[in-house]
Amino acid sequence: MSRRGLLAGGALAILGTSIILRAADANDAAGRSYETPHTEIEPVRPLIGEGFLIRPEGKTAAILFCDEDGNEVQRFSGFRFRDSVFHPSRVSVGEDEGGFPAFVVECATPDGSDGTVGAVFAPRGRRLEITYQFTNFTELTPKEGMILRETPSRDAVEEIAHGVFDWTRDPRGGIPFQRDGTFVYTQNYKRRRLGLVAKTTTTEWRDNRALHLPPQLQEDGSYRSTIRVAFAEDASPAMLVGIAEAHPLRVELSTAAPFNIWRSPSDASITATVLNGRADRDVRLRWSGRDFDGSDIGSGETVVSLRSGEFRAVEIPLTMNSRDIGFLEATVRADGDEHYDRTNVAVLPDHEFGDDASHSLFGIAAAYLFDTDEERSLLRRIGARRSRHIYFSSDQLSTYGVSQHRMRTPPSLDAFSDDDKAMVAYVDSEIDRAEAGSATAYELGNEMNRWGDGPYTGDGAAEYVDRWVRAFRRRLRARRSPLTLIGVGLAGMDVPYAKALFRAGFAKYADAFNLHPGRGNVTPDYAPDWRAIRDGSDRTWSYLGALKEARGMIEDHSPGLELWLTEVYACTRPNAWWDDSYRHAASNVLLSAALAHTVGVTSMMWFQLYDNIRANPHGARPTDREHHFGLLLRDLSPKPSLLAYAAAAENLDGASFTRWLDLDIDDIFGLEFETPRGVLTILWSRADGHRLNTESARDGSFYPSPEPWEETWKTKAELSLPSDAGHVTEVDVIGRSRTIDVDDGNASVVLDGAPRMYYGLRSEAFATARSIPGGVRQPSAG
Repeated sequence: MSRRGLLAGGALAILGTSIILRAADANDAAGRSYETPHTEIEPVRPLIGEGFLIRPEGKTAAILFCDEDGNEVQRFSGFRFRDSVFHPSRVSVGEDEGGFPAFVVECATPDGSDGTVGAVFAPRGRRLEITYQFTNFTELTPKEGMILRETPSRDAVEEIAHGVFDWTRDPRGGIPFQRDGTFVYTQNYKRRRLGLVAKTTTTEWRDNRALHLPPQLQEDGSYRSTIRVAFAEDASPAMLVGIAEAHPLRVELSTAAPFNIWRSPSDASITATVLNGRADRDVRLRWSGRDFDGSDIGSGETVVSLRSGEFRAVEIPLTMNSRDIGFLEATVRADGDEHYDRTNVAVLPDHEFGDDASHSLFGIAAAYLFDTDEERSLLRRIGARRSRHIYFSSDQLSTYGVSQHRMRTPPSLDAFSDDDKAMVAYVDSEIDRAEAGSATAYELGNEMNRWGDGPYTGDGAAEYVDRWVRAFRRRLRARRSPLTLIGVGLAGMDVPYAKALFRAGFAKYADAFNLHPGRGNVTPDYAPDWRAIRDGSDRTWSYLGALKEARGMIEDHSPGLELWLTEVYACTRPNAWWDDSYRHAASNVLLSAALAHTVGVTSMMWFQLYDNIRANPHGARPTDREHHFGLLLRDLSPKPSLLAYAAAAENLDGASFTRWLDLDIDDIFGLEFETPRGVLTILWSRADGHRLNTESARDGSFYPSPEPWEETWKTKAELSLPSDAGHVTEVDVIGRSRTIDVDDGNASVVLDGAPRMYYGLRSEAFATARSIPGGVRQPSAG
């Protein structure tokens, strides 16, 4: 494979949602029959596309997709609804609705059925379009439709699912986002890549024979399913989509580095691949890139002369710092056609963490992972030392320095209430799974305070303790299991529910209180008077306020109880006032980790590694916040949050919290830690307040989010801080460091709402810290 061919399967391929295809037998494990009926087919000539041909298969009516030499690549043999399989029964040569020559396929239907099933296979230049139509089938469930496709080869072929989505902007402004995309299933055949392209599909719903292709209702009451096939040399998923959907222009930004992250700036470069879907012409490519400060890291333009249907890669060098994040975009234009793409890149040098992972609070609360070596290496590099789920084998736990636990929610509060033996069997089976997975803890339930009458009612808490926590503790004791028993992760600091837990004896049975401290458009250090907000209002969604309340409740009932945070987040839903901008999220990741130390948190697990959800790992839903909790964007490129997580893990590695600092200066806050690298001081200003996303007008839930390189903290505080060292090291939220000279025992620093980390300050003398005249300005209005 050429370098471009490797790029095409590079960062995207590590998604890992792949299956292995082999030429299959006539029946599957579910008992469905796939044996194509014997059908006499009149000899017909193949239909020819550009670089491929299609023909009926021998004495069946299955359609074979072949390369131009007639070698079989893919076999299409009908359609399936649950256990009903509709095989082709007759093939004739006709035309599709656009007048293109096509094979018209009739499928066999059950005796006595009035329904008809047919398909049209039409080569259209570089693509094949396949349309199935279903008429008079009221008993079918369209959303469960599956097209039958398989490889004729006995050799194993890997099929990988991808999502290719376009960037767009809201006319009201804000940052661009992805939506209205296409899914593509790719298979490699020597230098060529096959792409099965569908607008509507669920990538997890497929097997060795079929993939999900739900029919869509038509105005005449019939249903249609359409899939397009592209077959091209060294083509990435995005280029296959461009070919299959006949895009007039397309540009794709990609790198050879997993997750677009390099160890060294000397490795930094990006490829812009340009596709021309119209007549031969010149295409103008323009690109630009900025770093976290907004500085240019690479920009320019060029003209690419492309034949019709041709795509070509243009290598773009980047100038990046030794630790950095870049935001890249590219636009292509020709004859009124235009397309736009963007992605993020980063330089993250190697770092060695301490050996004792058991004392690290950094973890990942992933709702899903893709189980690849690149993924595990990234988790290790950013300092994630704990996993909420059993994703690592025993060997991998050692290799990557990780501990893990098992999390499961009981089937219901009263499950097995009339069968004690079944209850014991269930609990034992869960403990067995945890121990078999080398787990160190068991987390008993997720956000069950949402059950019953809902949050802030306490409903179900006593039953949860009496039936489930007590049952697990009894079995753990009986088995002498070393597992730590973690209580249910509360959705927000639900004080009524937590009180009900402790009244029911929670502290007698559990080892840890568990919290998911939600947060709205406020900074993590926002901690209002909790006594005034126990009504469940949106102010309840404060991070430090929740942590302080949880710690106070533990101290009141059982001081030895651990405090776990098994879901912590900085959601970056685009253009939403309630959630973080990409820049604010980086600050909030670092501050969330530091503040967790101040209340003695044992484990802080970040939710989650990837944008999107387990049920839709390749999709794009800009308005659904559940799709925007990751440290990586949906294209697997890094958010500033990922570098901030790594910076927090690096600098808090082996740290112990010492104290909050009193600088005797309004709106300046600080924390002090002892670390193996010396005393660490974290400082920030709240001169602009704790409330986020207030600078621009809102339109309902819409808020025009700033670009990640745009600074939104208006007030800067210039301070002179004491130091006995020759210099002070300052580390920002994404881990970039700089040296500050010490003059006459003082170092000059500039603070704003983003926390900064310092080594070399004499924090015991902070009461003498002084404001430089004119350095502290009045906060802006609001």
